[in-house]
Amino acid sequence: RDPFDSRLVESFDPRVLAARSSKYNEDNPSWTMAMQGEYQHEYFQAMETEIRTLDDDMHCWDYVERTPGMKVLPSTWAFKCKRYP
Repeated sequence: RDPFDSRLVESFDPRVLAARSSKYNEDNPSWTMAMQGEYQHEYFQAMETEIRTLDDDMHCWDYVERTPGMKVLPSTWAFKCKRYP
């Protein structure tokens, strides 16, 4: 069966979306959980380090002024609490 077959939408089980909404937990927090939890300072420091590395060390992008009609790529943060060194 073709994985991109449009007929798959007809057989889609909505419980898949419900399962996805519960993917966040103490070790894999959402943005809100990370920014309001007990380790918020550490998560924020990690984000600053990540952005600094991508920008200064790896030169991943150029800053440009946003113009009307510009297509901006979406992004997301994925957090992981590493408990054991």
